[in-house]
Amino acid sequence: MPKGNGIYSNDRDVGAPKDGSILAAEETRENSRSVPGAFHIPGPRQEAGPQAGLRFAPAEGGQSREQRNFDNEADIVVEGATVHHDDVVHAMIRDENCAAYIYGRKFNLFILILPCLAAAIGACIVIPLGILDLARSWNRDKYTKESDSHSGSESRYEEIRKVVSSVSTSESLDDTSSSQNRALEWLCFHDELELPSNEQQEITQRYILAVLYYSLGGSDWTVDCDFLSAAHVCDWFDIAKDDKNTVMGVTDCNEDLKVTTIVIHWNNMHGTLPDEVQFLTSLENFGLVGGPLHGTIPEGIGNLVNLKNINFMENRLSGTVPESLSKLINLEYVTFSINENLTGDLDFLCPLENTIFQADCGGADPKITCSCCHLCCDTTEHECCAVKLLPWADIGNCFPTLPTELRGEDNPFSD
Repeated sequence: MPKGNGIYSNDRDVGAPKDGSILAAEETRENSRSVPGAFHIPGPRQEAGPQAGLRFAPAEGGQSREQRNFDNEADIVVEGATVHHDDVVHAMIRDENCAAYIYGRKFNLFILILPCLAAAIGACIVIPLGILDLARSWNRDKYTKESDSHSGSESRYEEIRKVVSSVSTSESLDDTSSSQNRALEWLCFHDELELPSNEQQEITQRYILAVLYYSLGGSDWTVDCDFLSAAHVCDWFDIAKDDKNTVMGVTDCNEDLKVTTIVIHWNNMHGTLPDEVQFLTSLENFGLVGGPLHGTIPEGIGNLVNLKNINFMENRLSGTVPESLSKLINLEYVTFSINENLTGDLDFLCPLENTIFQADCGGADPKITCSCCHLCCDTTEHECCAVKLLPWADIGNCFPTLPTELRGEDNPFSD
């Protein structure tokens, strides 16, 4: 709106405003035009006091009859105003006894818009910067937390790797395709039990069983035996889906919670026996039947000094039986039968007089030479016959090696 000072007087000319613009009382003037408008009356100057008023002068020699006070500021709306040179404005208001002149300068709308525009631009700059700073602060906090977490994970990884390095080579741990690397990664980052890194024996045992799981294609097992669960390894077992309800997995532990028995039969296993099993030194019974597993029998199996029973029947193991088994004086029963690629002479085991041996020493083309074996098996017929008297069989008694449901066309060991 137009903005200016206000003076009430009679019809005589009024004084000029402080900026030097001369205004007269005439309602029209050359180069002027009349416009409606509203005029703002600022409050009086400081020296006039906070409630100084605007005086109505008497009309034509009359006495001053009225003093009209305003607050510090007031607005007057007039029907017409005269604009001089598109800049200076005055207007006259008449009533019954007096005339009022208002003068001042026309308000430039840009002057009002400019600070608003500046404020808006400032807000557009300051607010995004504030948000950006807040986001950066949040990201810094998040990064710090993630870094701390990552640092903690890295520290745990290094500590656990140091522990398992006692049973696995650095090459196998570094090989991202190896069972050892996968077991280490699981133990460090995915194992819900989260064993403290100072529980070295528990970590080692858990790691070895994880290596066994990955080495034998555990993700493809018909029954997962609860391997890699949050439970203690002594609870890593399940019931087989057969008519005998066979318990498979880690089926027994000793009072020190060391694994003593691992039995897995006909569970869609595939892969190789890892060297790390030699460090399960409390193991007494080890049976992996009907994999088919391939590869060789680890030489380190001879370190399982408490081993009583070994059953690697119905697999595709190759090479020779390691002579280190001759050190296992507690052996009671050993069978490597129906492994058509397993060859050699087992007579080095004959000094173990209390052990029952079963191997592929039967049929028309025996793969194994064994003068002290009690049962000789035929890899072609998938049967084993007693060649020495047994508590449960006479000489000449023969027994099929495959479960009933796997004989004939469904035999996975038939080429």
